[in-house]
Amino acid sequence: MITRALTTGRKIALTCLVTGVVVAIVISSLQFVMAWHKREVKYDTLISDIEHYLVSYFADLKSTSDILQPLTLNTCKQVGAELTSRAAFSLNVRAFFAG
Repeated sequence: MITRALTTGRKIALTCLVTGVVVAIVISSLQFVMAWHKREVKYDTLISDIEHYLVSYFADLKSTSDILQPLTLNTCKQVGAELTSRAAFSLNVRAFFAG
């Protein structure tokens, strides 16, 4: 009877151990998948924000360069005052004017 009690105790302990390991692996896997999904959503949001910023930046740059393009036909003395006045209100013109 003592031998049978020891084997039953071992079976219970082994069953508890295996069940605990399986539950720990399942919970860890779920937590990993949830963290991975959160990170993926954050990266998608970041990429979307960067894309929106670049589209608006290049649209602004194009509109500024479209305004300045006709000025290239004149001499520097003729367009200097125009560029100076535009540089006060636009960052992109400052970049063109400094170059």
